[in-house]
Amino acid sequence: MSRLGFIRARMRTFLGLVLLGLASVVAAEKLDADTITQKLDADHHGMISQEASGKSINGKWSGAGHQTPVGASGLANYLIVMTINGSSGSIDYPALHCGGTVTRIGGSESSAIFREHITHGQCTDGGTITVNLRNGELAWTWVGSSGNVLAVMTRSR
Repeated sequence: MSRLGFIRARMRTFLGLVLLGLASVVAAEKLDADTITQKLDADHHGMISQEASGKSINGKWSGAGHQTPVGASGLANYLIVMTINGSSGSIDYPALHCGGTVTRIGGSESSAIFREHITHGQCTDGGTITVNLRNGELAWTWVGSSGNVLAVMTRSR
């Protein structure tokens, strides 16, 4: 499958999640990151493939995020790139021209909660990112003062 075909397939999966109403539920209920992850796990949506040999969330991940409500940028959908290295890592939002660092504040080898600190650009600082690896897949959510972001991401090689 071509890279473009793969991206389209992932976006269809993500849009299915949106059509199922999870994104509107998140916005309406102002759910926290743990609750969002539990909903994603329960529905088996928002999950992404991991390298077959890996059981760790460590590595570089990227995918399409969907923000509700739409932020100051006017973009609802944009690329997210996150690198996890144990208790820290980095986050980048290329289309939003911002990014920074993430610091692990809880979790295990297969799931974690990170506090985001934006170091460049004008994105909202201080969001909470939750990642959860289950059955070789990872769910990614962001919750902050400017809304919620759900993403379908794949491990970069």
